[in-house]
Amino acid sequence: MNMISVTLPDGSVREVAPGTTPADIAAAIGPGLAKAAIAARVDGELRDIGRPLDHDVQLALVTARDEADALELARHDFAHVLAEAVQALFPGTQITFGPATDDGFYYDVMAPASRDPFSMDDLPAIEEKMREIIRADKKFAEFLKTPIVGSDQRKATLEKIVKGRVSDLVFRFIMVLANHGRASRIADVSDAFDSLMQERLGRIEVDMYTVDGKASDEVIATVKARVKEAFAKDAVLHQYSDASMIGGVKLRIGDQLIDGSVATQLRNMREVVSNRGTVKIRSRVGDFLA
Repeated sequence: MNMISVTLPDGSVREVAPGTTPADIAAAIGPGLAKAAIAARVDGELRDIGRPLDHDVQLALVTARDEADALELARHDFAHVLAEAVQALFPGTQITFGPATDDGFYYDVMAPASRDPFSMDDLPAIEEKMREIIRADKKFAEFLKTPIVGSDQRKATLEKIVKGRVSDLVFRFIMVLANHGRASRIADVSDAFDSLMQERLGRIEVDMYTVDGKASDEVIATVKARVKEAFAKDAVLHQYSDASMIGGVKLRIGDQLIDGSVATQLRNMREVVSNRGTVKIRSRVGDFLA
C-alpha cells in the first residue's frame, strides 16, 4: 500500500495510510490533543477533523485556543442554521452555497415560486427563527447547567444527543467544552456571538413584554423610535406575554429593565399611599405624646 506524507507545523512528517483522518493523527500524537482538537487545516483549508486524507498534505490541528479558526467554525455552523431557518419559514426554498466569510457568514438561496424574492424586510423573521432553532430546547439548556448531573454523565449524554445531529466541527467543539467542565457555557457562547453580530450590524436586541405578547403596530413603532433615540441603534424586538402585567409595556435591553406595566404602576401607587398614611399616623402619635 502506498503511504501518504503528512507534514505537521513543527516540520515533522508522519507516514499514514490513505483514508486516515486528522482525528486519527491527533489520537496518535496524544490523548490530550485528541480531546482538544476540533478541526483541521489541510493545506491551509479548514476542514472537518473526521474527513479522510487521500494525498500528501500539510496538516495543522485546530483547538479551541485557536481563536480565529474557532470563530470561523462558529460562523460556518451559523450559516447552516441560517439555511435551516429560511427553509422552515419558507418551504420550497432552494439552498445552494453558504460559507463563512471574514466578517460573518451568508447562504445563497432561491425563494420558492409562490413568493417574491427575499429582501431585507425578511431578515428580522429569519433571525428570530435562527434564535428559536438555537434555543429550542430549554430542558437541554437546564441539563447543561444543573449540578445534579455529574461531569462524566453529562459528557456521555451530550455525545449521545449531539453526535450525528450537528456538523463534526460543532460536535468536537462541544465535547472540548464538556471535557473541560464548560458545557454550561455553550448557550453563552451562542448568545455572545449573536450579540457581537447585532453590534456589528448597528442593532440592539430588545425583549418586549405585553399582556398577550402581541403589541400594536403603533406601540412597536414608538418603542423602536425611543430605542433609536436612546441608543442610536435599530431595535430587534422579541415579543413575550406576561398576563401578570395587567397592561402596559415592559422592556429589557441588555441588563436594563424599563417597567411601564400597569401592575408596577399600581404597586408604586400603593406604596406611596401606604407611606403617606404611615407618616400621618406617626405625626399624630407624636402630637399626642408631646
